[in-house]
Amino acid sequence: MPLRLALAACLLALAGGAMAEDRAVVIANRDYDRLPDVAEIHTEAAVAALRRQGYRVTEGRDLTADEIRAALRVLLSGDPDPGARIVVLMGRFARSGDESWFLGREAGRESLSTVGAVAVPLSAAAELMDGTGGPAVLLLGTDGRDFDTGDGLRPSLGRFALPAGVTAIMGYTDGIGRAAEVLARPGATIGQALAQGDSLRLLPGGGGSRPVVVAPGPAPAQPGEAEAWARAVVVDGPAGWREYLEKYPQGAHAAEARRRLEEAPRRLEDVVEPGAEEMAAWTRAKRTNSAEGYAEFLGKWPQSLFAGAARGRMAELQAPAAPTGSPAAAEAALNLDRAQRAQIQRQLRLLTYDTDGIDGSFGQLTRAAIARFQRNAGAEPTGYLTGAQVDLLSRQAGERARRLEAEAQARQAAEAAAERQSWERNRNRGEAGARDYLARYPQGLFSAQAQAVLAEAAQTDRGEEAAWARARAAGSAAAWREFLDKYPRSPRAPEARAAIEAMDSQRARDQAAEAELDLGAPIRQAVQIRLNALGLDAGDPDGSFGPQTRAALRRYQAARNLRPSGYLNQATMVRLLADTLLGQD
Repeated sequence: MPLRLALAACLLALAGGAMAEDRAVVIANRDYDRLPDVAEIHTEAAVAALRRQGYRVTEGRDLTADEIRAALRVLLSGDPDPGARIVVLMGRFARSGDESWFLGREAGRESLSTVGAVAVPLSAAAELMDGTGGPAVLLLGTDGRDFDTGDGLRPSLGRFALPAGVTAIMGYTDGIGRAAEVLARPGATIGQALAQGDSLRLLPGGGGSRPVVVAPGPAPAQPGEAEAWARAVVVDGPAGWREYLEKYPQGAHAAEARRRLEEAPRRLEDVVEPGAEEMAAWTRAKRTNSAEGYAEFLGKWPQSLFAGAARGRMAELQAPAAPTGSPAAAEAALNLDRAQRAQIQRQLRLLTYDTDGIDGSFGQLTRAAIARFQRNAGAEPTGYLTGAQVDLLSRQAGERARRLEAEAQARQAAEAAAERQSWERNRNRGEAGARDYLARYPQGLFSAQAQAVLAEAAQTDRGEEAAWARARAAGSAAAWREFLDKYPRSPRAPEARAAIEAMDSQRARDQAAEAELDLGAPIRQAVQIRLNALGLDAGDPDGSFGPQTRAALRRYQAARNLRPSGYLNQATMVRLLADTLLGQD
């Protein structure tokens, strides 16, 4: 079956029979042993909503492939009157021609020949959900980040065999989490679930291509219009919208049909894998932060994943002045510039309110985050800030930043003490002790001494086995290259080259992420000063990030549960540049 993407507007009633047992499996794989971690997975609200509605919920985090299979087996246990089935899988996925896999925590750079041992095929997961007679929805969430794969595999979701009784939705993790929470409600619909995020899409096949129950709506303006709209919803593509508009150009749903006809994506890759040129254009549009800049982006990328956000920001920029005395007017009077708006977004995220990015643009999700902050503060949830609320937000964020920093420093001190104890235990054990130390602390305080021990041992043991052990213990590109220089024809040479390629690729991505921040010399100096203040020895604060600063950054990131890349990214800046918050009362 050719690969197609049909955005779902079909409606699926999820209310089961009184005696039916509704079951749900929710698996969130965020921390991978050998792959990039997945950004921000939140399943707590969805799990709580499912349990409130009486679902039998099986929940797991950071599971191996075998543990994922064990969790899914709950769908096979005896059930005389099966009800609804909801399965939520968030993490990393890989695909080949006609199959996609959900990767277990242990997965690394897998090929088509090895992926079966460390992943679960999505066709098998969907098959477990089919045949119950009740609604079955498979929700698949990731962050769209690239990672290395071997022969026959590509990173991301793709096609797989989807039974007729199963509906599958894919998208970014934040939207999938909200969609799962919505689907737990009695009478919820697939259309309502898809409205929870711009990235959410219905996968082709399965329940998305068969007739579904359409929830009752307003009385049609013309005879037969409700049936025509229902057909268009089921077809859910340009042909369906055009057929409806030809018959009912002034119909009750004409505006919606025209909007969907204009915005319908054409390929799965357009949604899941924006190209480098598209990402660069989107970054330029956000930096200009003008209606003209967003219009230029839409003119070239009208079907982009970011098209909805671009149109929303254009509407905000082009909106007429708010009426005097309105919440919007009160916020406008604050004259917040882009940097101040970005700072507010950082503060909201520090307080766990999801703004879906830090770009200085107050879109729909940022407004929703502001409203939740206001509601929790006992204020009217308008979604627009007052001056007093900006001050309150700053104080609360500062208090949380101080708490997080105190916890991080305590953790850093404990980890440093444990590392010193490890070195004291291993320093007199020669090569074996140095290797054991480096296996646990590859970027540790005593890694140079441990590497020196290994280098000295290498002079007396030049065998291939010893050279391979040293390369694995060091885990660095230089160590792998040293092995290849000595043993270019070794059976292990392809694995060493693959390790170098993976490290170079990851380093390139980390360098690009830091470059995208566009940090000037004063900010870079401030980072070095902050690292030195924390006792991490970043060197002279000259604004130049040399090896000493990179090592300090890695230690800082590791102590704060961030990936120790040694390069700055948005997540590290939120924590590290909390200086502005820590200085507030």
